[in-house]
Amino acid sequence: MSRNKNVFLIHRKGCPLQRRVRAFLEDAGLRPILLPSKEHPEETVVERFENYASNAYVIVLLTAAGKDRKLAPPGANLLFQLGYLAGRLGRRQVTSIYEEDLQLPAECNEVLCIPMDEIGIWKFALTRDLEVAGFEMDRQLAV
Repeated sequence: MSRNKNVFLIHRKGCPLQRRVRAFLEDAGLRPILLPSKEHPEETVVERFENYASNAYVIVLLTAAGKDRKLAPPGANLLFQLGYLAGRLGRRQVTSIYEEDLQLPAECNEVLCIPMDEIGIWKFALTRDLEVAGFEMDRQLAV
């Protein structure tokens, strides 16, 4: 099964993971669509998603909120969006990538959650999740 190449990336402003994940998706020939977007700042992420992507794949980048980033939980808005989108699309269409030291609520185990690591194991896990969702992926890109 082949599908369109759009992958929505949801993240907080200044997310340190966004550039790495976006570059990986682009190298894989996919089109990362960043949410939030500067094009429509008045719309919420949920409104933008409903307007532009009813049948999509979404990656939610979970990073610590606030200044004390060590072992802090992610922002409540990102967790809400993760839950909303997993319920709306099904959990095989939503993945989250999170900072390794981040405290995740136990409920996040019901959604695909990948820790961002320095050696790149996250790329293999994301490639697998994208393949399961119907994307044609070159596993060599994860090396």
